[in-house]
Amino acid sequence: MESTQEKTCGDKTEMEADSNTTTTKSMQIDLDNQKIGTAGVLKLIQDDSLKNIESLCLRNCDLDDDAACLIANTKTLSNLKGLYLSSNQITDKGASALGNNLNAPNLEDLRLTECQVGDAGAVSIGNNTQWTNLRFLGFGSNQISDEGACALGKNKAWVKLEKLWLDNNQIGDSGAAAIGENTFWTNIKDLLLANNNIGDYGATVIGKNKAWKNLQYLWLSDNQIGDNGCIAVAENTTWVNLKQLYLSNNKIGDDGANALAKNKIWKNLAELWLHGNQIGDSGCVSLAENATWTELRCLLLGENKIGNEGASAIGKNKVWVNLEELSLFGNMITDEGVREIARNTVWTNLTRLELSNNQIGNEGAIELAGNTIWVKLTELDLSDNQIGYKGGALLGANACKRWENLELIWLLNNERMKAEEKNALRGNILFGQKINIEEGEYEVYDSY
Repeated sequence: MESTQEKTCGDKTEMEADSNTTTTKSMQIDLDNQKIGTAGVLKLIQDDSLKNIESLCLRNCDLDDDAACLIANTKTLSNLKGLYLSSNQITDKGASALGNNLNAPNLEDLRLTECQVGDAGAVSIGNNTQWTNLRFLGFGSNQISDEGACALGKNKAWVKLEKLWLDNNQIGDSGAAAIGENTFWTNIKDLLLANNNIGDYGATVIGKNKAWKNLQYLWLSDNQIGDNGCIAVAENTTWVNLKQLYLSNNKIGDDGANALAKNKIWKNLAELWLHGNQIGDSGCVSLAENATWTELRCLLLGENKIGNEGASAIGKNKVWVNLEELSLFGNMITDEGVREIARNTVWTNLTRLELSNNQIGNEGAIELAGNTIWVKLTELDLSDNQIGYKGGALLGANACKRWENLELIWLLNNERMKAEEKNALRGNILFGQKINIEEGEYEVYDSY
């Protein structure tokens, strides 16, 4: 997931003589990916200049709990604002030392992503009341469950907190509820809880939060949220700044989708991820009729139960003038359903259309080939359908005439296309390079 990828600490601009450290003009030490281990940390903390350091980057440095304890007990880090310790072998002992002892009243950013921290370490971090300037806590990909999440949720000192990443842990309903009940994080913008064990109760409490007026990004994908939890999220009237809502790979059906569609306050919503749920035509039609999301750029509805009625409704939408990416792969759409999508006249910014693994044949492909407004289209995926040579040829021809920015048309696993027809498409001097029909060349798009 793109949002969970941590950035490097900055460009290395000045090398200190006789030292393994790299210091930038912004009072920063960047040793990311250098296997310095505990011995390296011991040498580092003996440097008198450490008292001026604002950012200490030690990602993937082969650090263990002893190294974390050395950092935690260092008395010269009073100016530290950023501490980056992700991708190390730090467990509860090291995290607890940081939470209990780190004398860094100016700390704004703490990253412990992809370590081995469990509840005990999270509790110690959550109990910290000194870091009143904390803005970003990265705790993803650890072993934190409800106990640790509850301690974090009860923290009242982090009033400036803007980003909390807790994805890829073991947090259930009670932990999510404790986070949802926090009313002190009024500046929170980015809450990442994807890939946990959160169900309807946890999602409901989060949805009822009225303090997070600045929330922009809410990640709840890959949990166990059903319609009731989704309805509570949809009925929130506080998140007027919400830009991205991720609810993929849950248990949301038509009732949940209908509730989302009724939301009228998310005027800035740009991304809505709902793939991998149980949404059918009724829910899809409701989503298509939403007239509020004029800023919507990405709508993912793949791997649901959507048929022609839902697809047709999507195609008739006249509000999503900024739509750039539409995914409907893995549904039950035939030529009839794809017709209205092909005839849409407002998606002039569309760059990617994903329709693979449906029941689309030549007629549907011909309809798509007749589209004249998708001038920004770069990728069209029609793999695993029932398209033959005629449909493929017309798509290729249109790629040359109208879709000038098109890079690839995926036509893998269309069983109606004979070997000689594939060769003919592949060998076409005008568009052959833009059509991919070879087995084994398909790469799943990483947004899904």
